[in-house]
Formats: sequence, structure tokens, C-alpha cells
Amino acid sequence: MLEEPRHKDLDIQSVIISLNLGFSVVVAAQGSSFDPFTRRLYEVNSWIRMIMHLRQTDVATQGFAFFLFGSMIFAISWVLLWRLTRSFQIGKWYYVVGGAACMCMLPVIWVFGNRAWNGGWKSLEVLQIAEVTLILISVILFLYGKAAVSLWVAIAVVAIHFAFWLRQFGLFDGIENGFRLRRFDSSNLWVPSGVPFTALIGLLSSGVWVFFVSRIRRSGSE
Repeated sequence: MLEEPRHKDLDIQSVIISLNLGFSVVVAAQGSSFDPFTRRLYEVNSWIRMIMHLRQTDVATQGFAFFLFGSMIFAISWVLLWRLTRSFQIGKWYYVVGGAACMCMLPVIWVFGNRAWNGGWKSLEVLQIAEVTLILISVILFLYGKAAVSLWVAIAVVAIHFAFWLRQFGLFDGIENGFRLRRFDSSNLWVPSGVPFTALIGLLSSGVWVFFVSRIRRSGSE
């Protein structure tokens, strides 16, 4: 049983939401047709690289600016959410938002960015949508289900979920090439559009979320 969230609990959820929101927004902007933002991203990255006297091959093309813009959106959204949680009575539903943000936000952006409905639905696109829907239902059941869910079962679900999506995002291919060539290229974290890096943030924050909610459920049942 979940307790009503305290300020400390809300702050942790706000960090998880803001962190995933910040970098996912940059991914969405890069993957969209919003060219002015993408051009500005490249310009800022070139400026940073020039100031630091780095070669083009030292970092991924948009790595510095991607992290800079993502961090800015993270900071702004966290401040706004902090004010929101202090100004209004926030209920248990905020836990659902935290779980959905770290596990579902980037996959949803990926599905909409690929616009599967334009080229006709294929089995992979249907599987992706079904998987996101299933993981969202799992988040809700983990929070509100009457039956206790083992921490290890929750960790296994998160691991399978991100294993599936990291394969879609291409990070596994980069790791495989790294073992084959005995060199890991940093661009594997940023191509395409910073998606692998953002997915790793989602994976880490999902682990934090699972441990956090498990602790809240245990303390509520005692």
C-alpha cells in the first residue's frame, strides 16, 4: 500500500520526471522538422569545440550542445515542478507520472517520430506500441495492485523493457562494434539524435524509481 507522498518523495519524483523530460525534449526537437533548433545545436556545439580546442573526431557532432540544452530544460522543469508540489496538494498519482516519464517517454517519442501510420503498420511498430502500453500498465499495477510484487520481478521487467528498446535505439550495435573493433566510439551515445544517451538516463532513473517505490510500499504495509 502506498503512502501519501511527502515533500521528499515528491522531490525525488520531480528529479526523475525533469531529467527524462529535459533530454527527451531535445531528442524530439532534433528528430522533428524543427530545423532552426537543430542548426542552433550544431552551432553551439562547434563553438564549444572551438573554445576547448577539440578536433571534430574527439566528440560526437552534437554531444556538448545536446547535454547543455537537456540540462537547461531539466533545471527549468525541476524548478517549476518543485513550485507546483509546494503550491498544490499532490496525490499518489505523481508516482505514476515518475514511472511513466522514465520508462515510456522516450519510446513514445520514438514511435511518433518514426510515424509508422504513414507507411502502413508493420509488425515491429505494432510490437513497439504494444510494449509501451504493457509497461505503462505494469507501472500502474506495481503502484496500485493489491498483490505484492517482488523487487526482483520489477527489476527484471525494467531490464527486459530497456533491453528491447536499447536494441531498437541502436546502442547494442555500437557495443557489438566496440567489441569487434576493440574501440568504443562516443558517437554511439549520441546517434541518432542523442537517443542512446537519453535511454541510459531512463534506465538509471527507472532503477531508482523501482527501488524508491518498493521502499514506499514496504513502509506502507508495516
